[in-house]
Amino acid sequence: MSDLSTGWISFGGGEIDIIDGGHGSHVTSFVHYNRTDFKSGPGQILDSKCLSEGIRYEINAKFKLRDSSTGNFVSCNKEVGWSHEEYCLLMTVSMRLPGEVSETRVHIGNKFGGIWLQDEFNSFRNTVTINENMARAEEIYIHFRGPRADVDIIFDEVSMKRLI
Repeated sequence: MSDLSTGWISFGGGEIDIIDGGHGSHVTSFVHYNRTDFKSGPGQILDSKCLSEGIRYEINAKFKLRDSSTGNFVSCNKEVGWSHEEYCLLMTVSMRLPGEVSETRVHIGNKFGGIWLQDEFNSFRNTVTINENMARAEEIYIHFRGPRADVDIIFDEVSMKRLI
């Protein structure tokens, strides 16, 4: 599940690697490939001890989508519903709470407007406010998911910055 060379974790199947071609002046980016399901995607484990209830964070990232069989970049539709084959991206905060076996999830959509530009890095942007469950979680992680399984997720410049 974990790829120590990149710091990213593959949730739900697939592999993560570093590839040539990043956003802006970056010469490399990350790719999540061999995805097994639309629910699979790259993620990061968070330390809940560093999260305080009520604190807000801004999430920013850059993404491209690539057909895994042809290598061509593909478009997606920000207006279609979850699990649709043209769905773009969603960020999910998954957590395991004390005394519970199953996960609790919070889904965070992309608030960046405009259509998806097939051959360019596209912005993902939203804010998240740490709620009581997030602050007390025994395990908590974020991951991006949504595109159909035969689409590679290329990503760069992912950040989670505290808002004051």
